[in-house]
Amino acid sequence: MSKKVFILLSLVVLSLCEVKAQYPSEWKNYTTAGHLYDIQSEVKDAYTSDTKLVDDLLSLARTNLAKQIQIKIKDDASIQKLSVNGRSNITYASVTYFSTDVDVNLLETKSYFSSAENKMYVIAFINKSEALRFYERQIDVVFNNIEKHINITDTYVETGFKSKAKAEIKKAELEFPKLDNPIFFLTAFDCPEYELQEVLQRYSELEQLVKRKIADLEYGTNIYVSCAADMFGQTYYNLQKELKAKLSEMGCNFTDDRSSADWAIIINANSRQYNTVNFGSTVNYYSYVDAEITLEKVVTNQRIYEDMLTEKGGHTHNFNEAARDAYKKITPEIINLITENIKQ
Repeated sequence: MSKKVFILLSLVVLSLCEVKAQYPSEWKNYTTAGHLYDIQSEVKDAYTSDTKLVDDLLSLARTNLAKQIQIKIKDDASIQKLSVNGRSNITYASVTYFSTDVDVNLLETKSYFSSAENKMYVIAFINKSEALRFYERQIDVVFNNIEKHINITDTYVETGFKSKAKAEIKKAELEFPKLDNPIFFLTAFDCPEYELQEVLQRYSELEQLVKRKIADLEYGTNIYVSCAADMFGQTYYNLQKELKAKLSEMGCNFTDDRSSADWAIIINANSRQYNTVNFGSTVNYYSYVDAEITLEKVVTNQRIYEDMLTEKGGHTHNFNEAARDAYKKITPEIINLITENIKQ
């Protein structure tokens, strides 16, 4: 090595020693492998307050720390396509969404003013092990919520409340997106591979279970309908036709096998003559329709509703047309009563 090169290297080393950071020695604890950190410094001028200077430096440190996390996640091969037992499970198209999404409770900051240098130093850092535990707890909370919704869904199914079961299992489905951030940050804070795989395995199993239950419930509620609507020896078909049309709109299916139904609807309706009233040359005929309605929840063998509805109809032609008028009035009442009870 020539004398000239040696002198130049010596000057460089001397220069580096002179500008060596003078922040507190205990900050070294936050620059170990167990932390993510960023240190910023700036010479203080006469025009900037300490508070403003610290805030500006901390803002830069936080941004740089977020970029470190973003780069770490982006460079981590396991996060590009998380898998369970070799099968693709969760694919993330972009990680930019997560660049500033670290929970503020995890981020710690400190500042120090070196009077010898007239320089302000700040550090922003995250303890990896504490952050890892934080996101693991978040994941457990979400998993527990999903399992809670599944259990409630099963209870509704067992007791015949299929519509409520469908609403409950949808709540479980909505919990899964809440796992995206925590799973991302597991890799950012050096989660052991076996723990990450356990999380993904549980994710996959719960996701498949929820999908199966949604698919099972999408078949709708099975209804058994027995409807006898007598109109002086004729059948009033519109009562059953309109009832089934309304139930179909609600996503219900129909079965002739009562034992395979979720609900059994039994309607026995009969007409009866009432009287006639003369208005000059016009005769008004009046008839009544009495409808006995029974609604049973088949799976629990419960009789949910049982009652008799009565409606009066009138017409100028005959008692049959008067009964038809009564059926037109009573049909929407029956439909509303049945659908409201099934919705509960």
